[in-house]
Amino acid sequence: MRINIVFIPVEKSSARQNGALIEKVVRIHALRAAKILKVKRRVLTFTLHPHWWDRGGFTESKEWIRLKVPLRWKSQKHRDSFLKQRLPGIVYHEMHHVARKY
Repeated sequence: MRINIVFIPVEKSSARQNGALIEKVVRIHALRAAKILKVKRRVLTFTLHPHWWDRGGFTESKEWIRLKVPLRWKSQKHRDSFLKQRLPGIVYHEMHHVARKY
């Protein structure tokens, strides 16, 4: 499976500054979830939207998942917690929708 990741550009976003790390977390967990859930998609696209207050995801179609990531981190601890716990959980949850045919 090929995973495309598209960041929606927002000036002065912490998410963009940590883009490579966020991308790595999404790829690792999306591929793990695809294997566990037996997802047979050839291409899956994630769009990442920096957002002020909302965190989460939405499966737009069988090929496209939208993720909301923090616009700014409150602290290094907040960033690490989001990347290690919250973001992987969101990815697995949205991959479940893809596996169940949206």
